[in-house]
Amino acid sequence: MRLRYSVITNLVILASLAWAPALAFGAPNVQSVTTDQADGQTLIITGSNFESAEFPIILDTADDWQVVQQNDSYSTLSPSELWSEEGSAWATPLEVVSGTGPLGEQSNRLYYGKRKSYNRYFTPFQDENNNSLYVSWWFKPSESPNAAGGSNKFIRIWDDDGGNNTRISWTNMHLTYSTGDLGLEGVEWGTWSGDENKWNLMEIYVDSSNNSIRTWVNGDLLHNVKDFRKSPINKGLNAKLIGFDPSVSDPYQNLEFQIDNIYVSKEPTRVVASLHKTWDRAKSEHLALFPKKWTATRIHVDAEEILDDGRSYYLYVVDQSGAANTNGVTLCPKCPARIEQIGRASCRERV
Repeated sequence: MRLRYSVITNLVILASLAWAPALAFGAPNVQSVTTDQADGQTLIITGSNFESAEFPIILDTADDWQVVQQNDSYSTLSPSELWSEEGSAWATPLEVVSGTGPLGEQSNRLYYGKRKSYNRYFTPFQDENNNSLYVSWWFKPSESPNAAGGSNKFIRIWDDDGGNNTRISWTNMHLTYSTGDLGLEGVEWGTWSGDENKWNLMEIYVDSSNNSIRTWVNGDLLHNVKDFRKSPINKGLNAKLIGFDPSVSDPYQNLEFQIDNIYVSKEPTRVVASLHKTWDRAKSEHLALFPKKWTATRIHVDAEEILDDGRSYYLYVVDQSGAANTNGVTLCPKCPARIEQIGRASCRERV
């Protein structure tokens, strides 16, 4: 269990009073961040051009909580409540273990799997009819998922759980997609570009309104499908599985992996924290934060994990196009002065 400071003052976080131009006209513009005095672990981000978030949103840290929400209404779910199925007849469930997180967070809890291991379907999306889905997660394999060949899946996204309609599969060697009732079949080749024995940021965004599927590894675009079409059935997209699912498991019997910071939403609109000061670096190394409330000018996010970490993080608000504030908003959770009296001192810093 992470310890909390008993008294927390305003965490005034200021990237710069003279803001640099945003990445593009209309990109998110963060003006200030303060702590909510009611609980001391919620950050209130104010600014402009915060595109609407699409709910429900899931942030699964495999830690003390897994969360789901409608705007301004959120709850804590157990793993059995969050996942419709843990493992399968052919795969072991993801286990919760202790370890070091993607950005070096200590005393962290993670998902662990070996050989062929995954969980399936996020329960909060089972009754949705969403035509888009964004999923990001951190993945650390003990050996290359390409080491022994095969078609080895990191994630599957379906709508009908019988597999008769929309099917998307991201593997170590390609991205495949099909829509049975529309007669669509497609494949885009592209070898996974991550590193073994290191944390890798994985992202996939399925956007049927633009007929697109895109994937990224460590911030670099890997796949860019432009002819995707979702089935017209009234069932939304969901993760058929997330973990590691090799087509032939024997060659990977010793492969172990960890997963952390799973973020699921209908759109890639989100708030993230990074140890890097600028978005061109932070886009490849960041942690998604859970938004408790979201409006066009103000966002409330749960930041307990990074506030208790003790290092200086930088906040970014990301819009649907992937644009974010160019310079991160500086957090100073443990300023030296008066730390013994007030826990987290008020700080100001220019980026």
